[in-house]
Amino acid sequence: MRKGSSKDLARLQVNDPHFLPVIKPAGWRGREGAVCRPLADIHTAHMPLVTFAWDLADHRIFLTESLLAELETDLAAVDRQACHNLRRQAGTDFWHIRSFAYDGDELEVLFREAEHAATALLLPSLLEEAHRRLGSEELIFTAPSSCQLYAWNPELEPLARGLTAMQYGESVMEGTEPISGQLFLFMEGRLEAITEPLPGAAADAEPGSEASLVHQDWDLNPDTGELCITLDCRDLAEFVEQLDYHMSAVTSALPNLAGFSGQVRVVAVGVTNSEEIAEVFASLEAASQAISQRQRLRTMTGQPLRVRLRPEFSGGDKPRPYKG
Repeated sequence: MRKGSSKDLARLQVNDPHFLPVIKPAGWRGREGAVCRPLADIHTAHMPLVTFAWDLADHRIFLTESLLAELETDLAAVDRQACHNLRRQAGTDFWHIRSFAYDGDELEVLFREAEHAATALLLPSLLEEAHRRLGSEELIFTAPSSCQLYAWNPELEPLARGLTAMQYGESVMEGTEPISGQLFLFMEGRLEAITEPLPGAAADAEPGSEASLVHQDWDLNPDTGELCITLDCRDLAEFVEQLDYHMSAVTSALPNLAGFSGQVRVVAVGVTNSEEIAEVFASLEAASQAISQRQRLRTMTGQPLRVRLRPEFSGGDKPRPYKG
C-alpha cells in the first residue's frame, strides 16, 4: 500500500477531488490497516471491498485507520465525500450501449470501459439510469476489473457469465486491477444478491494460485497435460450452452493450470443422435478456433495457447471418440 511522503500527507483532505472510493477484490492483500468496508451488507466470503484513496498523477495514497484519526472524521463522512467526488468526475453520458442478437431477440447491454468505471456500483443515480434505459427493475451488473462495468438484462445471464469469467481471467493475467468474477443482482438500483465466483474466477485468485482449479467436471492429466471436461446434458442446446460456459472458465483459469498442454478433451454424456453429433463437432471446432486466436493468452510455460478440442460422446456408458 502506498503511504505517500510527509509532504503528500500534510495536504491530504477528503474534499480533494482526487479522493475517491476504490473497489477491491475480497482477498485484497493491502487491506491490513486500510479503511475499508464490504460493498454490500450480504453475508458471503467473496464480497468485494470498498476502500478509499487519493488518486494522484503517478500513485495512489490509500486512507489508513491512523490517517482517518488524524483527519478527525469518520467512515460515513469519508464515504459520502468520496462518492460525491466520484459522481462529479463521472459526468454525463456515462453509459454506452451495445446490441446482441440472442435467442432470436435483439437485446441491449450497457457498459463503461474507463478508469474507475467499476466504482459506479456505488452511485445510485447511475444504477437507476441503467434500469431506466434497459427498461427493467431487475438487472445483472458485472465488474471484472476496475475499468469495466456492464449492466445486463437477466435474459442475458449465460452471456454475462461467459464474458465475465473470461474478462476476469484476462485481468488477473495482465495485472489490470481485477475485481470480481461474480454477478451482482440489483433490484431498482439496490444490490440484492451476489453469486459465488464463476468457475475459474475465484474472487481472491492471483496468478500462480490454485484457487480457481477446483471444478467437479474437470480432470487435468498430470502426465499428458490434457484437460478432460465432462458435460452431462439432455440435448444439443444444453451441450452448446455448457460448452461455451466451460471454455470461458478454462480461459480465465489459464494462470493457474500448471502443466496444461493446451489439449482439451470434451466428453459429452447424453448426446447420441448422429445429426446432433455433427452439429456438436462443428460447435467444438468453432470454440477451438475462437480460443486459439486469442494470441495474448499464454500457458504456464509462457508458450502461446493452442487449444485443440477432441470430443467424445456417450449415451451413458462408455465414451467413444467421434469419427466425423
